[in-house]
Amino acid sequence: MGRGKKLTDHEQGQILAYNNTGMPQKEIARALQRSLKCINNFLKDFEKYQKKNPGGRPQVLSDRDRRQIYRMASQGVWSANEIKTQLELDASVSTITRALHSNEIFKYVKPNTGPQLTQKHRDKRVEWVTKFVDFGADNWHRTIFSDEKKWNLDGPDGLKCYWHDTRKEKREFFSRQNGGGSVMVWGGFWANGTTDICFTTGNQCAQDYVYTLSEYLLPTAHLHFGTDFYFQQDNAAIHTAGETTEFFKEQLIHKIDWPSKSPDLNPIENVWGYLTRRVYAAGKQYNSKEDLKKAILREWKAVPRDYLKKLVDSMKIRCLKVYKADGKTIDY
Repeated sequence: MGRGKKLTDHEQGQILAYNNTGMPQKEIARALQRSLKCINNFLKDFEKYQKKNPGGRPQVLSDRDRRQIYRMASQGVWSANEIKTQLELDASVSTITRALHSNEIFKYVKPNTGPQLTQKHRDKRVEWVTKFVDFGADNWHRTIFSDEKKWNLDGPDGLKCYWHDTRKEKREFFSRQNGGGSVMVWGGFWANGTTDICFTTGNQCAQDYVYTLSEYLLPTAHLHFGTDFYFQQDNAAIHTAGETTEFFKEQLIHKIDWPSKSPDLNPIENVWGYLTRRVYAAGKQYNSKEDLKKAILREWKAVPRDYLKKLVDSMKIRCLKVYKADGKTIDY
């Protein structure tokens, strides 16, 4: 039988008080719901009892160790292994990890990713969200958000993970040079629909971009909005070139000026994320560009309209979050 739980300081004080009144040990045990042996051992030499280690396995980490671990972890730059090394702790990495998991203020998560922002970038972002925070749902619903994206045959960039059934052989993910080849796409969407996808080739110049907008943006935009719509694009060189700017003026396109390095403000990034999960579901990889294109087209056409509306309706919240974060990148 294992050792019983050590008497708390409060229980020890009660035993001494009862004992001083002449209460029998059997009644003390009954009052505290402790065994008679426990009461007897304590009263035999209570000073020695107080110096004993508590029942069960002794703790590897002291309270001081834990405070130091939490202090380092709160900096957000140290791994459990690095914390062990820096503090020279006589404890395993697993023990340190468990200590962090036991503290509800810490969660093991991936860091937010985003472009590096200077103070000038942050100031411009705050200026922009201040201007557009009250742009209004009606205007946002008439805004077409756009972007380009590269798709690899071998799957999205980054580490591939999956839940492995140990009763089966491990899956193999093949990896070819440069992702096995890739395709570039341009696309746009608004609160209730999408433009046609454009598969671009080679290095695009301003003339190529103007052609893409002429053939894939304008037909859809004019069909649904006439000329009463707004257009969003980032600040890529071909987007801001003189030829492109002149095209916007000629076509009476109301272009929304966009703050640099702000993909977190563009809801089409969420659409790309949704498509990525669908196109590469279950670790899917492709043998040819044509197969990959077919998958992208299929999933692009199937994006739920209520999802698109939800993303567009998030613009006010995004603006408020960026303002609250003083221009820093937000998680959205």
